[in-house]
Amino acid sequence: MDKIKISVRLTEQEHKRLKANAAACALKMEPYIRKHGILTAKRPLVSGNAPNTPPHG
Repeated sequence: MDKIKISVRLTEQEHKRLKANAAACALKMEPYIRKHGILTAKRPLVSGNAPNTPPHG
Protein backbone atom coordinates (compact mmCIF):
# COMPACT_ATOMS: atom_id res chain seq x y z
CA MET A 1 0.00 0.00 0.00
CA ASP A 2 1.42 3.34 -1.01
CA LYS A 3 1.59 6.16 1.46
CA ILE A 4 -0.43 9.13 0.33
CA LYS A 5 0.20 12.43 2.00
CA ILE A 6 -2.69 14.84 1.91
CA SER A 7 -2.28 18.38 3.05
CA VAL A 8 -5.36 20.51 3.58
CA ARG A 9 -6.20 23.63 5.50
CA LEU A 10 -8.87 23.09 8.12
CA THR A 11 -10.88 25.48 10.16
CA GLU A 12 -10.64 25.07 13.92
CA GLN A 13 -14.07 23.43 13.97
CA GLU A 14 -13.19 20.97 11.20
CA HIS A 15 -9.95 20.13 12.96
CA LYS A 16 -11.75 19.34 16.20
CA ARG A 17 -14.32 17.25 14.39
CA LEU A 18 -11.59 15.33 12.57
CA LYS A 19 -9.75 14.62 15.80
CA ALA A 20 -12.95 13.46 17.50
CA ASN A 21 -13.65 11.26 14.48
CA ALA A 22 -10.21 9.68 14.64
CA ALA A 23 -10.56 9.04 18.36
CA ALA A 24 -13.96 7.43 17.89
CA CYS A 25 -12.58 5.28 15.09
CA ALA A 26 -9.65 4.19 17.26
CA LEU A 27 -12.03 3.28 20.09
CA LYS A 28 -14.20 1.30 17.71
CA MET A 29 -11.19 -0.57 16.34
CA GLU A 30 -9.61 -1.27 19.73
CA PRO A 31 -11.38 -4.57 20.54
CA TYR A 32 -10.57 -5.88 17.07
CA ILE A 33 -6.97 -4.77 17.39
CA ARG A 34 -6.59 -6.32 20.83
CA LYS A 35 -8.16 -9.56 19.62
CA HIS A 36 -5.80 -9.83 16.69
CA GLY A 37 -2.76 -8.48 18.48
CA ILE A 38 -2.08 -5.66 16.05
CA LEU A 39 0.25 -2.94 17.27
CA THR A 40 -1.42 0.42 17.64
CA ALA A 41 -0.08 3.91 17.57
CA LYS A 42 -0.30 5.88 20.80
CA ARG A 43 -2.39 8.47 19.01
CA PRO A 44 -4.32 8.38 15.74
CA LEU A 45 -2.20 9.58 12.84
CA VAL A 46 -3.44 11.19 9.67
CA SER A 47 -0.52 9.92 7.59
CA GLY A 48 -1.68 6.34 8.07
CA ASN A 49 1.58 4.81 9.24
CA ALA A 50 2.17 4.34 12.95
CA PRO A 51 5.74 5.13 14.05
CA ASN A 52 5.95 2.06 16.29
CA THR A 53 4.90 -0.49 13.68
CA PRO A 54 7.54 -2.12 11.50
CA PRO A 55 7.30 -1.31 7.79
CA HIS A 56 5.59 -4.01 5.75
CA GLY A 57 7.55 -5.94 3.15
